[in-house]
Amino acid sequence: MACIAIDETTAVLEWQWEGVTRNLATADPDHDAIRFTLRLDPESQYAAHFEIRIPFRFKDKPAGAGICLRINPFFIKSFSFSDTPSPPDAAKQIFDTTTHLDFALDNRITVLIPSDVEQPVVAARARSGKVLDLIYELSCIASLRIYIQQSLLSPGALKSISDAVEQRHIKPSSDPDYDISRMFRGSGAKVTTIPPPKPPSYKKATKAPPPQNALSSRKRPRPDSHPEFLSQFLDKLPKLESKVNDLQADNMK
Repeated sequence: MACIAIDETTAVLEWQWEGVTRNLATADPDHDAIRFTLRLDPESQYAAHFEIRIPFRFKDKPAGAGICLRINPFFIKSFSFSDTPSPPDAAKQIFDTTTHLDFALDNRITVLIPSDVEQPVVAARARSGKVLDLIYELSCIASLRIYIQQSLLSPGALKSISDAVEQRHIKPSSDPDYDISRMFRGSGAKVTTIPPPKPPSYKKATKAPPPQNALSSRKRPRPDSHPEFLSQFLDKLPKLESKVNDLQADNMK
């Protein structure tokens, strides 16, 4: 059987996260497509390779890099496929006709970044920051759906992949072209762990307390809280005492 392969074809990713369906069709820059590579060589003991390239802008690296996700063939529990007559809107905007590939995994997807990028990964701008949060989710999931153009692979070729996975025949490819030392235009790659998104800051999540003046203005002022009132009271005190004494003397007559 001939080698089954598609090389860096446009793809749309779909997965479930906390009960919500997620899609990723564009990254950063948004005019660069997400690319999917698939290879299965039955004549080489079913050596296989599954890779997703996501455009991404790193804070410490110029444009033209990206993040790569690799699915280890040893960790694929099942593989299924189907034509998709009613794809999600994210896929409708890209493909005329669509096939989806479903991967169920025993272990996490491997995340690769250029070897000269510092860790933890820091996005260059807000859009890449949002993409990074989605890549974190992708690095944690156990099932992934990939939409591709329908005409790329025949049903027979896809059935061969499904059978090889079911029979546990596939293994990682040893093709030197897929060696991580050759990735990213020869600069090499390294495995990384994407940290979870940071929660919103406390200041943004809560309202600032009202000014102290606003609180105190609602209370009745104490008599001794104003020095001028106290001075006037002390000035009148002797006169009040004199009147009290006169009244007491009159009462005694």
